[in-house]
Amino acid sequence: MDKKKTILVSLLLAMVVALNPILVNAITVEGSSYYNNKGVTITEKDYTNLVNLGFTDNEIKNMTQEEFDANHNLIGEVVSTTTKYYKNVVAYDINHNVVSTNQYEVSKNEYETSSVMPEFSPLKTGYIETNYKKMTTEIIFMINRYRYKVSVEWKSIPNVRSYDIIGVGFDSSKVSIYSDVTFQQNYCYTNGNCESSNLSTIKKSSTGGAAIFMLPTSSSVKTMDSYLYYMVQKTNSGTLTSMEAAGDYSHAVKGTTSKYIDNFTITSRGLYLDAKITDYYDEIPYAEATWTGSW
Repeated sequence: MDKKKTILVSLLLAMVVALNPILVNAITVEGSSYYNNKGVTITEKDYTNLVNLGFTDNEIKNMTQEEFDANHNLIGEVVSTTTKYYKNVVAYDINHNVVSTNQYEVSKNEYETSSVMPEFSPLKTGYIETNYKKMTTEIIFMINRYRYKVSVEWKSIPNVRSYDIIGVGFDSSKVSIYSDVTFQQNYCYTNGNCESSNLSTIKKSSTGGAAIFMLPTSSSVKTMDSYLYYMVQKTNSGTLTSMEAAGDYSHAVKGTTSKYIDNFTITSRGLYLDAKITDYYDEIPYAEATWTGSW
């Protein structure tokens, strides 16, 4: 490589480091191009556009070519964001049957200082599993419309992995879904390899959009996150001065099935589970992003 090209590569790498040093750890440099875990070329402009659309570093790091092509040229601005942190405590008997589930909203500090491994407390009659996850709901302005997005990231991987539910709800008197509902799941293994999947059953209604999807079951899974988003339009032609997006997530603590798509709804207050399946899932408080202005 000649001297001028070496200097150019060094300058480009320095710009990415300045933007976000975490992202560099997952990107390799060849010439003047950056490649994420999926081999997708990401420029400085692309990265900035994706961040402005509410994508996290990890989501960009594991973004597929299809997802990248659909988003990298879009212009957006995150106008509201809310992040909540959760501690999940599930008690099992000696036969691995669920005895009880308890969910607590915790501080950012507790979440960040918690173990990346699930905690197991043995009991004479069974055991207790404790793990952590965080959820972020965002409202993103995009030209004449808005995008609602929810992201969930696990700090520690749960032992039981079956069909989980993720969604964003809203007040149907204010907005309705304008686009397809997009779902994506990313997970990485202990050997450093990462995979993505959009396999899910989508639920789209007058009060929100949701997906039920299968978590990876391999014992080698080290990190795991998922997200869902869609565009909204105004329900009426008048001026809208406020909006609320209620992101929510339900984790299966027992073996479940994608057929449970008919046993829940997504509302302006998050996920509502029918009595038939409440014993199969935990229920955390929803994370609501709010916006005020003129639209």
